[in-house]
Amino acid sequence: MTWEHPKIPSSYEAETIGKTLYELVLKNKSKNIIEFGSFGGWTAVCMAMALRDSGGEGTVTSYDIGNQIISVPLTKKSEHTGLYSEIDRLGVEKYINFEIADYYQWIEQPFKGDEFDFLYVDVGNTQQTIKLLRQKCQPHIDNGAVVCFEGGGVYRDAFVGRANSGYWLDNHDIAELNPVREEVRFITLFEFDNIITDSLSVLSRE
Repeated sequence: MTWEHPKIPSSYEAETIGKTLYELVLKNKSKNIIEFGSFGGWTAVCMAMALRDSGGEGTVTSYDIGNQIISVPLTKKSEHTGLYSEIDRLGVEKYINFEIADYYQWIEQPFKGDEFDFLYVDVGNTQQTIKLLRQKCQPHIDNGAVVCFEGGGVYRDAFVGRANSGYWLDNHDIAELNPVREEVRFITLFEFDNIITDSLSVLSRE
C-alpha cells in the first residue's frame, strides 16, 4: 500500500505535513511512536499508515488533554464515525491508541515510562514547548530517536499575532519559534508558503 490523504477533516488536509510524517516514520523504521496533540486524529492516522506499510509492527500512542476524540473511548465509534470508518478502511486500527495526557506533565515525569523512537508534538507549540523537547529528550535523540514538532518555519511565524488572516494562529497566543532555532537546534523539514501555512521541524542530532 502507498500514501494517501486520510479522509478526515483537518487543518492539515491541504498540506503535505502528513505525508512528511509518513515518510519520516518509514525512513527511520520507527516502531514506538508517541504523538501529543491528537485533535481530530489526522496525523496519528498518517503515522499509523507508515507502520502498516513498513511490515505491520509498532504502535502510535496519541495523547491529548481530553478534548475532541480523546474523551471518547475507541469502543464508542458511533460518536466519531468519520474518523473510525477511515481507520477501518485504511486498515490501521491495531496501530493506534488514543489516550489522555498533558504534554507538560508527561515530559517532566519523565515520559510516564513510555519508550519511544519517534515523538511528534503539536500542542500549540511555544518556545518553552520545544526547549523542553531538547532538554528532556536529548538521551533519546542520542540513541537514535526522531523528535519533531509542528512549527519552526519563518512563514508560520509570520502569522503569529496577526488578526483575521484566516490562519489558525489568529486564535492562539503563541510566540514565534524561529528565534530559538540555534538554541534548540532544529531543522525545518517541511514548510508551505501560502495563506494556510504549516511547518514541520525536527531536532538535530548534532
